[in-house]
Amino acid sequence: MAEMSISRWRRLALLFGIVAGLTMAILASLNDESQANQRLSPSALVMVDDSAILQADLVRALTAVSAGRRNLLTEDDEQAILQRLIDEELLLQRAIKLGLVEAEPELRNSLVAALTREVISRSRSEDVDKQKLEEFYETNKQLFTQKPRYFVKAVFLANPKNAAEFEAALANEDSIDTLVNNFAGNIPVPEGLLPKQKLIDYLGPQALVDIDAMEIETWSKPIDEQNAFWRIFLVDKTTETIFARDIIEQQVLTAFKNQRDDIALRDYISSLRREAVITYRSKPAK
Repeated sequence: MAEMSISRWRRLALLFGIVAGLTMAILASLNDESQANQRLSPSALVMVDDSAILQADLVRALTAVSAGRRNLLTEDDEQAILQRLIDEELLLQRAIKLGLVEAEPELRNSLVAALTREVISRSRSEDVDKQKLEEFYETNKQLFTQKPRYFVKAVFLANPKNAAEFEAALANEDSIDTLVNNFAGNIPVPEGLLPKQKLIDYLGPQALVDIDAMEIETWSKPIDEQNAFWRIFLVDKTTETIFARDIIEQQVLTAFKNQRDDIALRDYISSLRREAVITYRSKPAK
């Protein structure tokens, strides 16, 4: 009887211990939840250590998952996705602690690109000041100026004999097409008006040395290039054109925003540099 009584009391004590433990765990959980709620911002759903998972994060995840689905997401789906976001945050924090950001160049590049997009996104959300936009146009008119363009036909005379034959045909008033067909060979110059720099890419700078001073429908003087000669026929050209702002309003606005984004990013990096401690290795003594 005594042994049975002792055994019974042991079971009761064990049961009491289990109940007490569960009670303490529940109270601790409620206390932790209360503390967590106190430090949650209005836009945060969950705190994972010191990082918040925002309502906007969940909305983006739900939108991505629901794309292409016929059925609406259920509350269970939303909870599962929220738990997935928590898992991702835990993995991210662990990866940072393990130094994977420093060890993985692709990850570093992705993070830098993501932060850059964030800074530029905030810049793009700002309203455009009309006065600053006008000042930007006046200061940067060269950005909205079309440089002169030229439509040329080119002939390359590889030796003096070719040059003499060309001059004879030119004196005989052969047509431009005939001269080009007979002497141009395979000189790859597209037809139409092109910027001077593009023509230089095709023919080189020496061939176009007189192009700015030439009149339309005239041949250049023989341009010597290491005992070979270029002859350029100017079919047409346009002069430099400054476009009025009202004609290219969208281009001006885009250029203004791009410059503002660049300044915003540079300012952000400058602020990071001011807050950081950057130590350089001292230069070795000579």
